[in-house]
Amino acid sequence: CAQNKMSALDNLCREKFSVSAGMILMRGINTSHLKKISEYLKDMRQVRGIKLRSVGPYGQFLDTPPLTMNEMMELCGESLGVTRETMNEGLQSETLCSFLWEGKRIQLTKWPDLNNRKRGYLTPMGTIEPFFEFLIANGQL
Repeated sequence: CAQNKMSALDNLCREKFSVSAGMILMRGINTSHLKKISEYLKDMRQVRGIKLRSVGPYGQFLDTPPLTMNEMMELCGESLGVTRETMNEGLQSETLCSFLWEGKRIQLTKWPDLNNRKRGYLTPMGTIEPFFEFLIANGQL
C-alpha cells in the first residue's frame, strides 16, 4: 500500500494541504528505510513535520524489543545527518524529542509499554492469536 500512500501525499501537497507525515519504527523491519523516506519528504514544502515513533512488543513482534530514545536519535543522526547536539537541545523527556531538520519539525516518540502481551493479534488467516489469552485478558471469558 506504499504506492497508495505516496499518491495520497502527492495529492494533498498539490492541493496545498499542510501535512505531517508519520512513521512507526520497528527494529529490524523498516529502520533502514528512514533515510530514503526522509529524502523523499525533504523537498515537499507542504510537509511541515515528520513524526517518528517506536513501537512496543505487539502482535507477531512480541519478542522484538522497541527502539530506545537513544537508538532513535542515533538513527536520525545517521539517516538525516543531524548532530546529537541539535537533538539534545530538543530532548524534552526520555520519551519525547523535537527538533528542526530542513525546515521541518521532527518529533521522536518512544512508545510506552502498553502491556501488549495481553493483547491478541489478527493473523493472515483472519484469526486472533493467542485466542483464549485474548478473551481472558479482555474479560470475555
